[in-house]
Amino acid sequence: GVDSYDSGSVEVFGKEVIRGNPGMMIKMGVGFVPEDRKRNGVIPQASVAENICTVAMGELSHGGFLPGKIRRHTAIEYIKKLNIVCSSTQQQVQFLSGGNQQKVILGKWLCARSKIFIFDEPTRGIDVGAKAMIYELIHELAGKGAAVLLISSELPELLNLSHKLYVMRKGRIVKELARKDYSAETILHYAMSDI
Repeated sequence: GVDSYDSGSVEVFGKEVIRGNPGMMIKMGVGFVPEDRKRNGVIPQASVAENICTVAMGELSHGGFLPGKIRRHTAIEYIKKLNIVCSSTQQQVQFLSGGNQQKVILGKWLCARSKIFIFDEPTRGIDVGAKAMIYELIHELAGKGAAVLLISSELPELLNLSHKLYVMRKGRIVKELARKDYSAETILHYAMSDI
């Protein structure tokens, strides 16, 4: 929602998105798990509770004020759901492991009741256990009817999680592949050749 684009348009549920309007994307139910979680995904100095509740403030607050009790209970719900390892809801996110920071980002978008999830390199720099949890969550979201756009440079991730795959080269889609046509060789062929 923040970055502008060179051409084309983006529609969500048939409604065109105004360029450079992240608030509109949030209201339309789009959640974004960015590649660089520390710069674009979390507020490092804020608490786990503040980070989880930040996108859903409008829904959770009363007259523009979010009572600490509601913030705490909401955070506890997602800490349990996502198995976020932290000392308390008030722990600053900057002191969490990379995997737990990623879980906080996921909690934020789940709390906002997003219907479309954009995962950009969701498992970069996190441990195997956190990766497995994120893979499980992606499957669960898709199984419940959410749309998931997974952007990844890790072939095993793409092969195991995608129902449909678009191969890009130099910023353009060069091939659409159905699941039955997936293979590492095919993907690499289209990603690296000048076809």
